Amino acid sequence: METNPYLTQTIHWTRADDPEFPYQAHIRQQLWVIRINDFPDMQLYTLLIDQQVILDFDNWPPAWKRPI
Repeated sequence: METNPYLTQTIHWTRADDPEFPYQAHIRQQLWVIRINDFPDMQLYTLLIDQQVILDFDNWPPAWKRPI
């Protein structure tokens, strides 16, 4: 099984003010955003980079650090 490089790099997320998009990070001059989806009808999360959907996933990657 191939590992997705987006999910394995260490990212320190910050809180955003939008409950649908609760986390964001600035990575290499790009805005990375996490969207919360309509679970269980869809996968729980979507990663968007500069407003483009990159991937959907259910389990938060261990390398990604959410704010406390």
